[in-house]
Amino acid sequence: MKRARTCMLILFLALLLCACGGEQKPAMYIEPAQLTEEETNIVQLLGFNLEQKIFDFKVDETVQVMNISVYELVDGQWDAFIGGHGGRVFTDSKGRIALTFDHLGDGIREALQSENYSGSTAMDIIRDPDPEGTSWATSLLSRQEEIRYEEEIPLSIQIVTTKNEIRSFDTSYFFHPEEYEQYGYDHVYAVTVLFSQKPLS
Repeated sequence: MKRARTCMLILFLALLLCACGGEQKPAMYIEPAQLTEEETNIVQLLGFNLEQKIFDFKVDETVQVMNISVYELVDGQWDAFIGGHGGRVFTDSKGRIALTFDHLGDGIREALQSENYSGSTAMDIIRDPDPEGTSWATSLLSRQEEIRYEEEIPLSIQIVTTKNEIRSFDTSYFFHPEEYEQYGYDHVYAVTVLFSQKPLS
């Protein structure tokens, strides 16, 4: 009897461990890139600090378009001022996105690498300088997110303000823009990516 109970307990623990450790990635996802040592050395050699602005993604063979957009929060609504115009044709099932920016109000450089594509695009903005004493805080996607076609995924949120205190927000707050309104920040920006099964018209 004791032997049977012991065997049942061992079987139960084995099943429990399998259930806990068996979490699988969704079929389509985007997540912060895990750079190899060689990749990290190259980034450091070039003087960039891009580790947390590089994202790996995987989709399926039905993908047709990828679109990266930059928004500014205006009157409680996200207003696209970079991207948001259909995106680029993209049909590879996986790849890597790198974003380079300091102040998003000055623009952004996006780089894309996949099996059949490698290139970058710089989108610069000419604007009036910020008032003296302006600072900004940036949040980045820090976990794996499931990709669903036609749905935007926020990769970064940036708050720009002359206030002494900046409240940090997770990128998921992109879907709750009203949360920013109560703090009266000068600017709030967001970077998103969207994958689509609809071909460019």
